[in-house]
Amino acid sequence: MKYFKSILVLILIISSCATMYFAIKSANFFNKKTTSNLNLEKIIFSEKQ
Repeated sequence: MKYFKSILVLILIISSCATMYFAIKSANFFNKKTTSNLNLEKIIFSEKQ
């Protein structure tokens, strides 16, 4: 039972770390996506003028 609790805690820590890593990665990807969209809008706007 002692080992079961320690393994459970270890799995919980690993899963939380993985979740944080993917959350940060997706946030960075989203920021890159928004900047590229803004750049595209600027290019289209300058072409219209």
